[in-house]
Amino acid sequence: MRLAAAVAAPTSPRQVRAGFEQLLGLHALLAVRQMRSLVATAPAFGQVAGVALQANTDGLTRLVGSAYGGAQADGFTKLWQRHLADLMAYAKGVAGHDRSATQTARGLLLADADADGSWLARASKGRIRASDAAAGVRMHVEELMAQADASAARD
Repeated sequence: MRLAAAVAAPTSPRQVRAGFEQLLGLHALLAVRQMRSLVATAPAFGQVAGVALQANTDGLTRLVGSAYGGAQADGFTKLWQRHLADLMAYAKGVAGHDRSATQTARGLLLADADADGSWLARASKGRIRASDAAAGVRMHVEELMAQADASAARD
């Protein structure tokens, strides 16, 4: 998936928003695929999804850098990599029927949402409220966890 590389440097807030929407939508699809590969024990499929997810992360990082600067892009990358690791920890817990691991990962993902919201409020210099951004990320991770759970239940 070369979409991340195709996103040009935005020149307006509208282009930044459109770029984020495009890359975040692709992220959701790729994250679902990678989580399902863990639940279904399909490592080859997971490797492909993982490579595409990393390319998507690179695209998001470039977009953050173009909108908010290099220091903010570095901060975003750290938060986003943790978000991805916690999503995969959740999927591994589901795959292993490890309730403790899934609960731990759920807690980390919800904490990640708050950290992401705080980061976006700082990066946007208050134009985006931390609580609004965190609520959006929480909704996103809840949907991804539900996808992993449904996949494990063969639903």
